[in-house]
Amino acid sequence: MKRAVVPVDNISDAVNLFIKYHFNTDSPTYERRQNILYFDGWDGIGASAVLTAISNLPRSKEFNFDRVITIHFSKSESRSLQRNIAEQLKLGTSVVNVFHKQDEDDDFEGIDKTSRQEIPEVSDHIFEVLAKERFLVIFRNGTDEEINWVNFGIPLFDWRENKALWTYRWPFIFTPILESNVRNVHMFLSAVRDDGKIPDSQLTTSVHDNSKELARFTKVDSLTPDIVTDCWFYLAWLSFNDVNFSGHDEEVHVPNFWVCDGIIKGDGAWEAGSRLFEAMRLEHLPS
Repeated sequence: MKRAVVPVDNISDAVNLFIKYHFNTDSPTYERRQNILYFDGWDGIGASAVLTAISNLPRSKEFNFDRVITIHFSKSESRSLQRNIAEQLKLGTSVVNVFHKQDEDDDFEGIDKTSRQEIPEVSDHIFEVLAKERFLVIFRNGTDEEINWVNFGIPLFDWRENKALWTYRWPFIFTPILESNVRNVHMFLSAVRDDGKIPDSQLTTSVHDNSKELARFTKVDSLTPDIVTDCWFYLAWLSFNDVNFSGHDEEVHVPNFWVCDGIIKGDGAWEAGSRLFEAMRLEHLPS
């Protein structure tokens, strides 16, 4: 694994750097055989925002992928991740039926969702489609474990021009990741400004970007990005003031703060608070 600290001041500069060195095959500085890239942002901040900006790039001569696959992985459920990939590839009814049959068998056997593995037959279908294309996988990993791309049927061999760009950045994880937690990559990249500082504007952009991702993930219409932002800042403030969220009843107490203090309102406030709590990782609150 190579290690690179890149001197970029903002999200736009970081995106251009990835295009120049890792995406544009016509660039004289293009890094061949660097297929799996990990990006840690500026001391843990901004990685998710950079990945979002890249995923929204229009196709061009410089960004010439046939397909961009965007994955958000919040729980250790390999089957769900594989299903997400299959849906993005539009693999069709036959693959949907394979998932349905295997899920029924696993239900009968009492296998928990977190223990359900990838389905080899589906991986073969994924490989068959992607082997014919040049693609980019953008992956936000909200678990504490790396994944094996081959198990999902994603051909990221070092002799191809396909790329995976990922980060251990689930929304509101604003701490650097130890390199020892990232093993199966070709390059570990982090960013640094010329002055060594992280501007407030970048932190604000990261917070808003994370709020959008988390609001989308919860699938609760009343949880707008602004409300998610307020909920996180409120918990961060409580954590800073030594309010302890640990314990057996934190799944009750945390939504109570949001609802009782009027941050989350309406008839479905309690359910919305519970859904947000499930998605937000409190161990990464600042203190």
